Amino acid sequence: MKILIVKRRGFASSLKRKLINKGLAGNIIIAVETIEEAEKHLAKEQIDQLIIGLNLKPDTGDLLLGWRWACNHVIPKYPHLAHRIIIFSSHIDVLNKVGHDQVEDADIVCAPGPSIQTYRDALQKKNTLKKLVERIVEVSKTS
Repeated sequence: MKILIVKRRGFASSLKRKLINKGLAGNIIIAVETIEEAEKHLAKEQIDQLIIGLNLKPDTGDLLLGWRWACNHVIPKYPHLAHRIIIFSSHIDVLNKVGHDQVEDADIVCAPGPSIQTYRDALQKKNTLKKLVERIVEVSKTS
């Protein structure tokens, strides 16, 4: 399975290392920090699963940029990813205000809190990563 992680501030690489250590070592995990980098990988490789943050680069001030990119660009262009997107973000509270009818094509796996430190703390907790790994494995089994 080929997993693409799109997170900013170095979290993509950190999350990649942690996922490999938590049992996903047999998979190809690509970590990037910008939408532009992600688009390049999506165009040239068969990505099986996408893990995204919400507040992605380029920094537009839109806390839902990652979600809007997934809905407006990724899913229409790569429909096989429609139910293979996992949102891993500290801005889940912002997304929840949009309404669940608009977020049905993705899995909201982790809502560790609004601060970066809370988010970093959540990455250190085994339950958060365990839940993410379990969800990745579960989603990989869907068609």
